[in-house]
Amino acid sequence: MLFILWKPLLKKLNFSTWQTFLIVFRLRYYQSSTVKLDANNMLYNLSYIYIANNSSIISKPILFGYKFFKFLIFQLL
Repeated sequence: MLFILWKPLLKKLNFSTWQTFLIVFRLRYYQSSTVKLDANNMLYNLSYIYIANNSSIISKPILFGYKFFKFLIFQLL
């Protein structure tokens, strides 16, 4: 379900299938984890993946990715 929601958006952002899988896997890991992690920690990790894998945005500060994913996740929830 989560993959279906993210796929068109990630295509727009020029993500490959592997990068999409990586992000979805990370999200599922955090959702199913018994360790209580706050949303900020999760979003920070996602923004790091986003910047590490998307060459068009790699020069931008990590804060952009953090804010972007914070907005994105709260839109999807």
